[in-house]
Amino acid sequence: MKCAYRSLGRNRPGATSASLVGLNYGLLGNNLLSANKVAPLLHFIGVGRVKLYDADPFVLRAFANTGVELIIGVPDCCVDKVRDPDRALVWTRADVQAYLPGTRIAAITVGNEILTNNDTSLARSVLPAMESLHSALTTLGLDRQTRRRRSRAAHQEERERDEGRKEREERESVF
Repeated sequence: MKCAYRSLGRNRPGATSASLVGLNYGLLGNNLLSANKVAPLLHFIGVGRVKLYDADPFVLRAFANTGVELIIGVPDCCVDKVRDPDRALVWTRADVQAYLPGTRIAAITVGNEILTNNDTSLARSVLPAMESLHSALTTLGLDRQTRRRRSRAAHQEERERDEGRKEREERESVF
């Protein structure tokens, strides 16, 4: 294990906090290290970006002042709630603004398993939630510090749906 850390660590040329190496960091599991141990370890081995599935306060505090960029997620269970602009503002204040500037929050993702859980109401809530969160970021002057992201799969599905709708409309207009 030491060899793996050393080969990926600071001795590696070009290992910086801006490294393109990133990983997902989930908190479900057994015998997990505390975030206070994980954050410096990831920084040491050259991980520059970490995606979190939610905005866990212990994790956000642990990554403060490490230089590691975080992408925090609004979990599926909260997507419908942050559709409401007032609730999105409350969430953004509590889960983003409260940790800045020490914690480098680079982006916010909305939803995690939207395409695989067959919950159409959840899927319909994603875009309004993103719009409310963007509005909250703008209101708080944070819109330039974070980026909104949506999975490529969601973009692809939307594009295919639009193409199918156009094709169907063209067929219907012929008849």
